[in-house]
Amino acid sequence: MAYYALAQHPDEFARNLYVRADGSIETVHAGLRDAIRRAAPGLAVREVISLGELSERSVASERLVSNLTALFGLLGVAVACLGLYGTIAYSVARRTNEIGVRLALGASPSGVRSMVLKETLSLVGYGVVAGVLLMLLVSRALSSALFGLSGRDPMTLALASVVVVFVGMLAGAVPAWRASKVNPTAALRAD
Repeated sequence: MAYYALAQHPDEFARNLYVRADGSIETVHAGLRDAIRRAAPGLAVREVISLGELSERSVASERLVSNLTALFGLLGVAVACLGLYGTIAYSVARRTNEIGVRLALGASPSGVRSMVLKETLSLVGYGVVAGVLLMLLVSRALSSALFGLSGRDPMTLALASVVVVFVGMLAGAVPAWRASKVNPTAALRAD
């Protein structure tokens, strides 16, 4: 920022006037309008805003990008959860006969749930490992878009991994519960 005397540059006009004052903005606003009218009657005062509002305006676009990024991240997690749910549900549906045989031979429903959840966890585990490796590879390119943390921040990677594992286990819980409720006689008669 550079400040010039108005007498040195008469073709310019005062665009912004910064005032430090105590009290409410309404009181300061009224006093400023009166002082400007007395000093320069032809000068129009467009708006009076506080420094807080000015700083909010200056970061509005960054805040919008941040909110959109968070929204797209949540949508990505939701799509991944639905995809994983569909994959596990399809796998369980295709294996209904096998699960029925297991239950008929004495497998417990909790054992069947555990089997399906272990398969879900292995899929999620491969995804998390691949995601962390990919993030470590592209973190340097993405570091300019991050503010306040690095792309290789271990706490952020760990937190994201825990969230993905939790969401993955939630997605696998319903198919696992359905698999444990398979009627062995109906599953065996299905073919």
